[in-house]
Amino acid sequence: MRYLLSRVEEIPGEEIPDEKQLRALCASVDATRANYVRSLFNADWLDARNYDLSIDTGRLGVEKSADLIVSAIPAVES
Repeated sequence: MRYLLSRVEEIPGEEIPDEKQLRALCASVDATRANYVRSLFNADWLDARNYDLSIDTGRLGVEKSADLIVSAIPAVES
């Protein structure tokens, strides 16, 4: 949500969504992701046990997140 709010000014024209619309979009995307993962893997996509690494890209930004992922690769490969 924070990431979307930080990028909303980049939307061209007068179709900038308000916070309520962004929250609805996030909820819709989350539900779609949950259904996709559940149907393919019979797993809960929010269960942290299913991940090797979890990063808040909204807090760290894309560049720092990418650096963190690259630095974690040796730990995951061993």
